[in-house]
Amino acid sequence: MSVDTKASQKSAPNDVIQSAARALEIIDCLASNDAVTARELSAKLGLRLPTVYHLLNTLTHAGYAEKVSTGYVLSGDKVSSLYASFIRSLRAEPAVVSAIQRLAAITRETAYAARLVGESAVIVSVVEGGQAVRVGNLHPGLRGNEYARAAGKVLLAFLPEERLDSYLLHTSMTMLTPHTIIDPIGLREELLTVRENGYAVDREGFAEGVCCLSVPIMRKGATVPSTAISVTMPSHRFDEAWTTHLRSLQKIRRELESAAERT
Repeated sequence: MSVDTKASQKSAPNDVIQSAARALEIIDCLASNDAVTARELSAKLGLRLPTVYHLLNTLTHAGYAEKVSTGYVLSGDKVSSLYASFIRSLRAEPAVVSAIQRLAAITRETAYAARLVGESAVIVSVVEGGQAVRVGNLHPGLRGNEYARAAGKVLLAFLPEERLDSYLLHTSMTMLTPHTIIDPIGLREELLTVRENGYAVDREGFAEGVCCLSVPIMRKGATVPSTAISVTMPSHRFDEAWTTHLRSLQKIRRELESAAERT
């Protein structure tokens, strides 16, 4: 049996409630294994056995953990309820879903919509393209690496300065590919270009062999996009097709924004 101990190894801020942090560490461990005993948790997390039992009893009482013959597991009912709530929170508007369906049909490439949650660009809907070679591994709930993704750059580009500062301060930018921009000054310059152009381009900055185009959807009177819609494709098709696909994106953007003004 292996237990992921990454959470317990992180240095915690001074204002963290230790008991709550330890309970969450136990939840992480339960999520990574079929069943875990209290003694195993004690050894792996470096906690006293009585403390582990207190936390497990609390989690069991709250419905997050369940005792079985081989140890403790996550409660299926509680996890299922949380997951269902999470998926509901990511549900895209019907008009946006329809838009990316049309975009995928027109371009025959994978299209998706993302929404800004805090400073994270979270995918809320995906429609795969019809070509034999297409981009996969995109799913609702995918977030992170906004600095490298076209949708992320579109959504970051229109943030107020203080929110962008916060993002750059708290985000560790790593080289995902040889083309990833990880310099904050360089990223700011690119985001300024994105804002001026009204679209973002990712040329293999997020994943090698993959390129992406993205445009923002602005509601009337808003200064920050409500959504970004994107089309992503293998890099060998990008140079020939990107201007055509950009026109399709911009056309659908105008339609979405015009429809929103009428409602």
